[in-house]
Amino acid sequence: MKEIKCHLGKRSYSLYIGKNALAGCRSYFKKAGIKDKALVVTNKKVFRLYFSKLKKQLQKSGLDVYYHILPDSERAKSQKELFRLYNKLLSLRFDRYTTLVALGGGVIGDVCGFCASTYMRGINFINIPTTLLAQVDSAIGGKTAINLEKGKNLVGSFYQPRFIVSDISFLSSLSRRQRAVSLSEVIKYGVIWDGNFFLFLEQRIEKALAGDLSVLEHIVYSSSKIKVHVVERDEEEVTGFRAILNFGHTFAHAFEAAGGYNAISHGEAVALGMIAAARLANMTGIFSERGLRRIEDLVMRIGLRRSLKSYGITTSKILYYMQFDKKNKGKKISLVLPTRIGHVKVLSNISRPLIEKAVNSLFF
Repeated sequence: MKEIKCHLGKRSYSLYIGKNALAGCRSYFKKAGIKDKALVVTNKKVFRLYFSKLKKQLQKSGLDVYYHILPDSERAKSQKELFRLYNKLLSLRFDRYTTLVALGGGVIGDVCGFCASTYMRGINFINIPTTLLAQVDSAIGGKTAINLEKGKNLVGSFYQPRFIVSDISFLSSLSRRQRAVSLSEVIKYGVIWDGNFFLFLEQRIEKALAGDLSVLEHIVYSSSKIKVHVVERDEEEVTGFRAILNFGHTFAHAFEAAGGYNAISHGEAVALGMIAAARLANMTGIFSERGLRRIEDLVMRIGLRRSLKSYGITTSKILYYMQFDKKNKGKKISLVLPTRIGHVKVLSNISRPLIEKAVNSLFF
């Protein structure tokens, strides 16, 4: 089991990563001084797979354990489901000293974290991500949110968990397809931060897709370290440095919104968003043709589509939703664009016709 410390002053916390990390939950809770009651927030599938195992660990820690089931997918990130969760806490008489535990993917973590940040003005929050996508990205850094009709994650907060448990053995239950859509976020880290990590992915991507737990453990650990480094430098996006984590996401969130959050998965959207951003950077002359081909080839090797044509969304809808991205400055769309593998820039001076051209290049 490996531990990464996220240094944020009083909000510092540890990430525990390993093939049987869940077995150490008793010691993690004891170290954090968490007692009393815990509500585990999850979905039906994850509940069947892991709840009883987690419940035993929490009960050994002296906690009374309850659970709450959220629907699958982005449907859970709604005002309706958030308030259903608030009311569950009230019905169980949860006070300011009790704990919410997110057991699931990024959607579960987002809703649970936002609820924890606002219920009684803030209660303990533990994140136990069960998907590769959540382990490498959404569980880390304290971003919590729900969606609105006009965009994704438009209502939320920065709220750090007390700790994170990334049990690599959870990833064995994922299908090859689920691992593939998660690897888009992993590729992102190589592009924005570490060219050597990108090379590692080029050399071992098939093993990751096949579920090699040793390779996946290295991927989760390396990705987590990169994200922690970025978060430590700009926890609440004050300096703008943390925006580099949104490489591909300005496009991706618009793809998701344009499809009503059910046409395209987040991982697929990010993969296509990275290609759009890389092509746009190449069009402006700041990114090489070779770099663009490496990104496109790696996305193709994980088996994700490189076209938007079959999703039933349009360029005009995508451009409409891009206007509401949180990184935008006034009426200018801010985009994270690569200058080389391992380095990106945040630019707000790209013309709308060029952005439209990059989006249109995905329809073929």
